[in-house]
Amino acid sequence: MQQVHIKAKRSFTTLLNEKNKATLIILVSVLFGIYCFVFGQSGLLERMYLHNQRDILSEEIALLEADNDILFEYLLSNRAGRQFDKEAALQGFIRDGQKRVIINQKDENTEKKSKITRITLEKSHSETAQLRILWIILSFFIIFLYVVRKQSLATKKGQEK
Repeated sequence: MQQVHIKAKRSFTTLLNEKNKATLIILVSVLFGIYCFVFGQSGLLERMYLHNQRDILSEEIALLEADNDILFEYLLSNRAGRQFDKEAALQGFIRDGQKRVIINQKDENTEKKSKITRITLEKSHSETAQLRILWIILSFFIIFLYVVRKQSLATKKGQEK
C-alpha cells in the first residue's frame, strides 16, 4: 500500500515540472482573461447591459423633453392671454348651465412598454450573474481535467519505466 501511495505522490510531483507549471499558468491566465473580458464589471456583457439601459433612458428623456416643450408653449400662450377659454375648458372649468362628460384616456402602452423593458433589463442583468457563476465552475472543471489528464499521463509513464 505504501508503494501505491508513493507512486501517487511521485506522479503528482512529476505533474508539477516546469513545463506543466507553465502550461497550467497559461491555462489559468487565459480562463481568467476570458472571464474579465466577457463577464467582468467592465466586460462585454456588462457593457451591453449598460448600452441598452442608456438607450431606454435616452428614449425617456426624449419623451420628457417633448412634454416640456408642450408645457413651455402652454406657459407662453397663457402669459400672452391667448386661449384662456379653451384652456379653462380643458382644465375642467365650465360656464353656468353647461354639462361636461370626462373620459379618461390613459396611454397605458407607453407605461407597459417601459415597465416590460425594465423587467427585461433586470432579467438580463441577473442572467449575467448566473453566467459568471457558470463560467467559474466551467473554468475549475477545465483545470481539474487538465490536472487529472497530466496525472494519468505521468502515471502511465511511471508504469512503463
